[in-house]
Amino acid sequence: MDNYPISPVQLGHFFQVDGKQLQQQYKNHLSDYHQWEQKDHAEHWMVFEQNIGPI
Repeated sequence: MDNYPISPVQLGHFFQVDGKQLQQQYKNHLSDYHQWEQKDHAEHWMVFEQNIGPI
């Protein structure tokens, strides 16, 4: 999942495992998401409709 754009749910279907559980395990244990040093301010850099100006 780190090298190719495939969702954990799709990967779960391929290997016949619960894709939602695989997604949670990847996020919480395999990806180092919780140790990411920029996590605290990442929400300010995400692209949401309210973050986009008219230009």
